[in-house]
Amino acid sequence: MRQSLFRRLRPIPPNNRQIGFFFDGARRHEALQELYTNNDPVHAIAEKKGNFEGVNYSIDIYQGFPIEFKTTNANKGISSHWLRQNIYYMLASEAKNGILQIQRKRPKKNDNNFPAYLLELDENQRQYWLNDFRERKDLFLKAVETSDPSILPVYRGEDEWKSGMPAWTCDDCTYLNECNEIESKAGRPTYSPTIRRSYSRKPKTEESLSASNIQK
Repeated sequence: MRQSLFRRLRPIPPNNRQIGFFFDGARRHEALQELYTNNDPVHAIAEKKGNFEGVNYSIDIYQGFPIEFKTTNANKGISSHWLRQNIYYMLASEAKNGILQIQRKRPKKNDNNFPAYLLELDENQRQYWLNDFRERKDLFLKAVETSDPSILPVYRGEDEWKSGMPAWTCDDCTYLNECNEIESKAGRPTYSPTIRRSYSRKPKTEESLSASNIQK
């Protein structure tokens, strides 16, 4: 959320590394879409655009469900950010289910490098996440009106960062210095970019989110 506001207040052209990430992500997304279409030509993935409670969206729909493709270097775990995003798409499209399709770029031997998860919400969970969506939307609108990024939470890819992985979102963020200044004034930890060549990617601890509790 904070990075989105920085981009709105002080837009900076992407650097070459960020452009590379964008094209790589777009290529992988297109390949996964094609894989689904080839395996199930009767149900091609379609793009749905609309507006949900004042927020414009563009969602991939497969068999009536929103489907989200994510790529990660991690060989385990599911990011809570991915789950929230997919659940918001379920709310926007009024779908009972959602699909999270992951590509793990560095799987271990015998690991599934293309795991897929089916999300499902009951009415209580749906109301919980609707309230969560509204609270975050209102907070973002307040930050826009006041031009104050400090009231928004910083996202570091927190699931990976807490387990010892690099905060990849911060490593490549052009607003890192400004964000660190906000965190320092608030007495919270700041972040230094990772030198990836000397970094061991094995996490210190495992804080994964199993498929069994993704609706809780």
